[in-house]
Amino acid sequence: MKKSLFAMFMAGCLLASCNNDEPNPNAGTGELETSYIAVSVNSANASTRAEDGGYEEGNTSEQKVTTAHFFFFDASGNPFILNSASLVGESDKANYVVKAITDAGNKEPNVETITNVVLTIQNLQGEYPAQMLVVLNWDYAGEAISLTNLRNTLADYTAAVENTKGFLMSNSAYVKGTNTVITATPITIDNIASSESAAMTAPVQVFVERVAAKVTLKENKSELDGTSANFDTGITGPDGKKIYARIVGWDVNTTLDRSYLVKEIDATWQNATLGFTWNDEPYYRSYWAKSVVADGVNVKYDTDFSYASLTNIVDRRVYCLENTGEKHTKVVIAAELMDELQHPVKVARLYSEMYTFDGIKNVIANALKDHYYYGDETSKHTIDPEHIDFFVAGTSGKDSYTIKYCLTEEAAQLNWYYTVNAGNTFTAKTADEVNVYLASLEGAQAWNGKAYYTVDIEHLGTNNIKGVVRNHSYVITVDGISGLGTPVYDPNTVVTEPVDPEETTSYVSARINVLSWKIVNQNVTLK
Repeated sequence: MKKSLFAMFMAGCLLASCNNDEPNPNAGTGELETSYIAVSVNSANASTRAEDGGYEEGNTSEQKVTTAHFFFFDASGNPFILNSASLVGESDKANYVVKAITDAGNKEPNVETITNVVLTIQNLQGEYPAQMLVVLNWDYAGEAISLTNLRNTLADYTAAVENTKGFLMSNSAYVKGTNTVITATPITIDNIASSESAAMTAPVQVFVERVAAKVTLKENKSELDGTSANFDTGITGPDGKKIYARIVGWDVNTTLDRSYLVKEIDATWQNATLGFTWNDEPYYRSYWAKSVVADGVNVKYDTDFSYASLTNIVDRRVYCLENTGEKHTKVVIAAELMDELQHPVKVARLYSEMYTFDGIKNVIANALKDHYYYGDETSKHTIDPEHIDFFVAGTSGKDSYTIKYCLTEEAAQLNWYYTVNAGNTFTAKTADEVNVYLASLEGAQAWNGKAYYTVDIEHLGTNNIKGVVRNHSYVITVDGISGLGTPVYDPNTVVTEPVDPEETTSYVSARINVLSWKIVNQNVTLK
């Protein structure tokens, strides 16, 4: 076992002292006494695997601990009030102790190992707390709070991940026996003593988890094509050349912006329904959770992105908050499309036929040539392919990956005419009127050398359960890319939500492994 993360220490202000090693058994006197509680804070990791991914320790930043809030409650979850302002700060009606944590000399401070703390509390004689909940790296200086209200407290992404104190962590949750949900750690009379040395003989064992989940994207190098060192999409372009895909970036998407501070679980969940053993009482943890319900106002899903925003490199870790709702968190992968000589591939699909960009412009020009002309009163010419330009139809759904047509800026300066009888009678048209008609035509899917692929993150088990759960690390390994994915014409276009094209033969072959931290491995073939 590694050395303890922190040296033992005790709160600085003691208002009373006792010579005996047992707490005063006399209740109801109204007198204050000083009690000592030793706490061992541990990571809620099992030593056996729950899935083929196994477990991993956090890195230095993920293990960092700077502060610890110790909340005390009675048996009903009501605040157990500590009666000394000097022990808890400004308020003399708080039910928590805050400890500043310092590195005790370990090279890598690590909550995977045991953190030993001795707490000093002041209580009425004979009255002791029944439960304790620990929150690490949190900013809280409020009044006393009940266990229910603490469980209902929401944390945002910044507090959970980007907090300068370290990753937000709190008690693990699990079911004891058949139906007793444990979120706060029980405290017995044996855990409470009137001296520091006596307290150390029966420390309270607390198990904590990070509030955030971790996602990492990897690629199976052995599946890369030997010629181009990219994935073979299995698609041949209109010029007869094979099309390859290279992963250039990625990010998580459809993430919740709020999470419960304390993990929420339901004792009625069934292993058969989920497809895995979700409760792990011997290791004081569980592998499924309730996530906060998004209402679009107080709790929202983050879905907006652009191709250009997918900047995380392969093997980089990205964090997100818990989400086990019906709207699944996913990985969005940016890829460049190219031929075997690494030249960008620009192709479009219209009515299931593949074209080059010039080919699409020819199709549109041919559709208009009998009706739209440019020139002057004495000389008129049919519209040419070089007069046609593309633009993205919209930001959501099918429109986000569909191009429409318009006149180029140069063509918009020309005089335009419309005829219904093959050039015998002409009506003058403005460029705006021509553009309205062009935009009404069936749009095409256009891959401007770029595409993105989406992968719903799967959790443990055999039932294809989608979701991300706190303190799990999801490792998605791309084994292959088949098909061209979702078309990208303008990489800077902000898309409201990632989507797969309606007509697609693409897919991602991927493996997902879940470890604890706990890692979930997922292997996918992109499409």
